[in-house]
Amino acid sequence: MANQRLFDASALVDVILGEGGENIEIVVVFDEYLLDLTMYEAANALWKIAIARGLLSVEELGDAVDILGRLNHEMRFVRPAETELNRTMQVARRNGLMFYDASYLAIAERDDLTLVTEDGTLRDAATEQTVEVEGVADLVN
Repeated sequence: MANQRLFDASALVDVILGEGGENIEIVVVFDEYLLDLTMYEAANALWKIAIARGLLSVEELGDAVDILGRLNHEMRFVRPAETELNRTMQVARRNGLMFYDASYLAIAERDDLTLVTEDGTLRDAATEQTVEVEGVADLVN
């Protein structure tokens, strides 16, 4: 699976909102990987940006959520095996990460995926774990 990517919610939201620059296109995520709960985490981030911070209009929020929903058909979903929960907890403890953040790192390592994140703490932990990591800006050709 080398060269395949696992997107965390921070990166997915940035792609949807075009935060990676004007040349970023939604197709960069097609056929790439998400964890099963990333959609909810990304929708929550969009809600925060629009409702709590007032940075998106109701229409922009609706458009972003529509795009997010359509990605269900364009991306691949990965679920951790039940035997990996303890390993993920070890990754979380060792790196000072929240469990759900550690799950991105554990799955990227397990499946030899490049982790795409805008989360600095997760990026640093991935580098220490020797997991390849990119930011959204790295995806622009």
